[in-house]
Amino acid sequence: MLVFGEEYRAGWMTLAVLAVSSVAVAMNNALGQILVSKGGIWSRFLLDVFLSAVLALTSWILIPQLRDLGMAVSSLIAYGATALVLSWPVVHCMRAT
Repeated sequence: MLVFGEEYRAGWMTLAVLAVSSVAVAMNNALGQILVSKGGIWSRFLLDVFLSAVLALTSWILIPQLRDLGMAVSSLIAYGATALVLSWPVVHCMRAT
């Protein structure tokens, strides 16, 4: 972050949280593709609605207090929660086949 200038130095925590949340985003994408390939397109749609709702709610709560870090934490919470919820129907679909 220092490469971009002194004013970016304080954003190291935001970058770290976003790096961790990228794992949850990747899990969400991979599990979502499995669900869609097994015919669960409507389940995937509902989980995307869940993702949007959690992201909007946590952003509304955290951004006024934490600004950029609040958005990063909101992303981590939303994608992490969705990946956890998404794992259940994927496991169920995989066991059924």
